[in-house]
Amino acid sequence: MEKLVRGVQNVNRKRWPLVVHLLVFITILETVVAQLSNTSSAGTDFEALVNIRNSFASTSLSTNWTGSNFCSNWIGVTCNNESRVVNLTLSSKSLAGTIPLALGNLTSLETLDLHDNQLIGSIPNVFYNLSFLKVLDLGQNLLHGPIPDSVCSSSSSSLLKLSLENNNLTETIPTHLTLCTNLKGIYLGGNNFTGSIPNSFRNLSNLVTLDISFNRLTGTVPSLPDSLETLALKNNILTGNLSNLSGNLLPSSLHILSLSANSLEGEIPGDLGNLSKLNKLELNDNRFHGSIPDTWHRETQASLDTLDFSVNNLSGIIPPSIQNLTDLTVLKLDRNHLSGSIPGSLVNMRLLHTINLAQNNLTGEIPPQLVNLLHVSMLNLSWNQLTGVVPDGFFSLEQWIGAILRFDNNSGLEMNVAAAPAVIAHEVSQPADGKSWTLTIILTVDGLLALVDAYALLLYWRVRKPKKEKNEPVSMCEPSIEFSVSVEVLRKATNNFHEDNIVGRGARSIVYKGTVGIGQIAVKVLRKENAERSRELLLRELHTMGNVRHRNVLRILAVCPEMDSLVLEFMPFSSLEFYLYKMVGRVCLSWDTRFKILVGIAQGLVYLHREHQETIIHCDLKPSNILLDADFEPKVADFGIAKYVHTGTSGDDSMCRLCGTTGYIPPEYAWASLASTKGDVFSFGIVLLETLTARKPYENWDVEEGQPGSLVEVVRSAYPDKIMSILDANMVALELVGGLYRQEVTLVMKIGLLCTQDDPRNRPDMIDVLNMLTEIKIADDGGNKARGLDSEETEVEELKARGTR
Repeated sequence: MEKLVRGVQNVNRKRWPLVVHLLVFITILETVVAQLSNTSSAGTDFEALVNIRNSFASTSLSTNWTGSNFCSNWIGVTCNNESRVVNLTLSSKSLAGTIPLALGNLTSLETLDLHDNQLIGSIPNVFYNLSFLKVLDLGQNLLHGPIPDSVCSSSSSSLLKLSLENNNLTETIPTHLTLCTNLKGIYLGGNNFTGSIPNSFRNLSNLVTLDISFNRLTGTVPSLPDSLETLALKNNILTGNLSNLSGNLLPSSLHILSLSANSLEGEIPGDLGNLSKLNKLELNDNRFHGSIPDTWHRETQASLDTLDFSVNNLSGIIPPSIQNLTDLTVLKLDRNHLSGSIPGSLVNMRLLHTINLAQNNLTGEIPPQLVNLLHVSMLNLSWNQLTGVVPDGFFSLEQWIGAILRFDNNSGLEMNVAAAPAVIAHEVSQPADGKSWTLTIILTVDGLLALVDAYALLLYWRVRKPKKEKNEPVSMCEPSIEFSVSVEVLRKATNNFHEDNIVGRGARSIVYKGTVGIGQIAVKVLRKENAERSRELLLRELHTMGNVRHRNVLRILAVCPEMDSLVLEFMPFSSLEFYLYKMVGRVCLSWDTRFKILVGIAQGLVYLHREHQETIIHCDLKPSNILLDADFEPKVADFGIAKYVHTGTSGDDSMCRLCGTTGYIPPEYAWASLASTKGDVFSFGIVLLETLTARKPYENWDVEEGQPGSLVEVVRSAYPDKIMSILDANMVALELVGGLYRQEVTLVMKIGLLCTQDDPRNRPDMIDVLNMLTEIKIADDGGNKARGLDSEETEVEELKARGTR
């Protein structure tokens, strides 16, 4: 066109009209061609979307993505003025299958969000043509394999956010990610990446967030760009020191620095005290040595909220400048080798709610001014060398009601018995005002030890749980499972439901293991006997668990309506019951593994009772319904008789016929028509006692007449002095049976007895139970690392070799 215009200037004036007509014709032709091109591109997008819809197994897409007006009516689709697809947002839509290749034809795409679905397979190389892509989010799926080259190539300079977290991606983190020079956020946590972190990340001058936590990365912490605000590398296998996070190499914009649970060593750089924007500093569970830097300045550290240096090899005193962290809410320095006294200046940190200085070598008296702190919910000073008297204010001032206090194992520390009469009782009666139980351990001088049970002192506290309004409308949860599979797929996966693939039998169902593209699955198939009732329970389980997502609750992957079956996550290590009773040549579960299992079960129940959008009561908790993954992480399963709690009812209860399994049913279910969360607490207590004793709730006890005959009665009779005699003998033989081990077991047993009290009003809530369990720590620092980590890894390998089926 420009050449024509220049040529026109030399054309004879007599030919001017002809040239004008030619120019007009060319302009019209260009406009028509552009319109045809846009129409063709829009048509290509429509064709691509249809292919995507057909590739995914999702009722939401098949029912919503209909008609031709995809820009206005199709869920998750956003178009520009030229009817080109620019945003495809399909997070949490229960999409299943592999990522469609047709995505590569949406060449104007700027956002692709497939987060939180059930996508399988590897990430395809379909991103070369998506030169406008700014956000790629494939997190929270079941993807495996490496990150493909096309995610970041020379044509991918527009990409701002890459989120692939919580999948099963493997191999190394590719260096070609640095080709996406405008990246602001990289989220790769919760995968199985190995190798080192690329040094070339230093060149990503716009990077704000780098999260590669919970992988298997090795090597050192690399140099990082100055623009970085969040660095999260926790739970890897990183080694070396923090030389790349000191001096001029330290990103001055850091808000969050989380390097916990690695194998880092050396000294903590004093330059961290110069980071004026730092909000969270988590260096716990490493091998740092030397002293805590004394470089904390009020002017530069005004925003620091969390300081966690716990479980290291730090020595020296708690530095005076720490008082300048006036906005600090969490201070955790436990399980180090700190000495000196506790600074009274901690009282200047008025926002503190958690102070943990346990398992150090601190001396001197507890500063009396600490009682003036107003917001502390947990103060742990146990296992030090403190002397003097515990200040009375901890037991008399209102702000400490409900706080978890630990002063135990300080041989020179005394307590004014008159100041805390409620604390020194062996049993504390349930208060009438609805307060819940928690556990505090207060071991003092020999005179006090003679008065109380050294292993189970109880202190009740107010549970600050928001009350549900009684007139709050009820909204029953709808299941989010939309992926259905055919009988043919399941037959192929299970070798036509061959007996060799049976991994469990119940009264109403049989569970098979199967193999599909994503790996192994479990298929729960109804028995034909009493099919109507079984189908009712299966539908209830689907309805209850269809939208539940928690690491300690078994996930439903799909349904097969043709044969009344559910497709579930496969748990390779079977159930807790299997390891307690059924494993041939039984390899013993260690104390650490049993404790881990109990904590996981408690976390799952807390989620169901408090954190899910509707309270769920399991109603049938027992060892056979506690499944174990390859790391012995428990998952609560089998919700066929679970109950929703209607928020309009009085308390956390729901209509119930006598439900559950004999031995695990709380006594009130025999006469009450309401199931409650306190019923689950009772069942958990039985499971807890059973896990430690390897004895069923009711079995043929070899006892004399008049002796206790149920598991709860036997434990009550043996508690606390004869606890060791009723533990699983195999576990006792495996462990060091010294005072620390005995103390932990006794405390956990006490929690089980609290949970199994006959009157549900006297039982704790599951959140209280979880708080109690998490407060029980292995006392010896060296023993904690050696027995809690190394022996568990050895045990897991041994169990994997002998226990998988």
